[in-house]
Amino acid sequence: MLYSLTPDILQMESIFQALKEIPSTDQVTDQVKTLLHHLVKNDLSISELMTKLHLTHRPHFRKNYIEPAELAGLIEKTQPNSPNSPTQKYRLTDQGLDFLSGKKNH
Repeated sequence: MLYSLTPDILQMESIFQALKEIPSTDQVTDQVKTLLHHLVKNDLSISELMTKLHLTHRPHFRKNYIEPAELAGLIEKTQPNSPNSPTQKYRLTDQGLDFLSGKKNH
């Protein structure tokens, strides 16, 4: 029976490791807040968001803005079944709207 738990434990360890790699500084919180404010009125693509935020390095943007906001449940893809679609956009979730309105603290 111990053998059947091993894959679950390994999967949990990899999840915990991934979570450790997400920056958790105040700077990231400010970056995510800035991202959220740009999504209040419209769904936007990564390119549109980067333009609004005056950013040019896509990997940095994904790691420090998109991934933390998605993992926190504050934003979501408009096409979750096609994550690499050229028409993919991001939108605020209800949780993201609550966060911006001060109803929930993260």
